[in-house]
Amino acid sequence: MTVRCERRAGAGSGRRVECVEGVWGVPGPYVDDVRCRDFAASLERMLAGWKWSGAELARRCHFGAGVISNIVAFHRAPTVSQGEALDLAFGVTDVFAAKARVIRERADSDGELSALGGGWARSSFGEPGRGA
Repeated sequence: MTVRCERRAGAGSGRRVECVEGVWGVPGPYVDDVRCRDFAASLERMLAGWKWSGAELARRCHFGAGVISNIVAFHRAPTVSQGEALDLAFGVTDVFAAKARVIRERADSDGELSALGGGWARSSFGEPGRGA
């Protein structure tokens, strides 16, 4: 069960600190995005249902452990490929990938794609003579 409570990070800081299952932290920039909240809530429910830690899920998806943590803490919006990997790990069809597509399509249409970290897909990495 996730319990969220708030307290201020410091006098005048304006930053909200949340407690999730007894761990205090500053939520990321996507904390107020309803689509990201829905994605993270679904992810937390699946983790609880399968009794997996975030690290175990990351291992099954071939992610770094921080990827799951950052999505759940709203520090990163999920990509479609991450959604697909989560679907595969949980044995579901187009649940997380569909949610990620909605997040990314809306961000792209609003001109927010780079703010959500989507610029990587359009970068020149891997092209001959550029990047690795």
